[in-house]
Amino acid sequence: MPSPKNTTATDTNLPDRLNDFYSLFDKLNTTSPSSITPHTPSSSLPLFTVDILKSSPPSPLVIDDRTVEIVQHFKFLSSTISRNLKWELNVVNIVKTAQQRLYFLRRLRSFGLTTQVMLNFYRAVIESVLIFSNTVWFGSITQKDTLRLNRVVKTASRIIGRDLPSLEILYQQRLLGRTTLISQDSSCP
Repeated sequence: MPSPKNTTATDTNLPDRLNDFYSLFDKLNTTSPSSITPHTPSSSLPLFTVDILKSSPPSPLVIDDRTVEIVQHFKFLSSTISRNLKWELNVVNIVKTAQQRLYFLRRLRSFGLTTQVMLNFYRAVIESVLIFSNTVWFGSITQKDTLRLNRVVKTASRIIGRDLPSLEILYQQRLLGRTTLISQDSSCP
């Protein structure tokens, strides 16, 4: 039985194919626009295009003989993560939770508690919800979502009777703190 022949690029007819390609390109390049026939659907061949966004879905991911389901969004550590990495649903859930907790802040005011007690309650119960994992999502939310979140802060500010820092300021402070920790960590590259 003869041994299989090892072929290299020089053994193939690649130079001939390149010459054919170059001659076709030259031919197309020298064609005058007047010699090109106008496009009519009945006289032309169908044009096939490949659209990556409309291509077939990827094959399913299987881990331990179980297929991983593709979902539109899921909740992870109290943050709602959408399939397209938009954070609108997460913001809606945060605002809903924060508004529910504003009720208790209003009740504290009705009991006549001091501003400092209400401020401590706000920071512990409401602000903690608003800024939880905000270094992950706050930088990529829309202006509309930012306004929704800041509306909660303004409402709390009116209830307490004291100015509260906006979420942009809190985000920048947390981001700066996180960056400082990472830069000081010798195990980080």
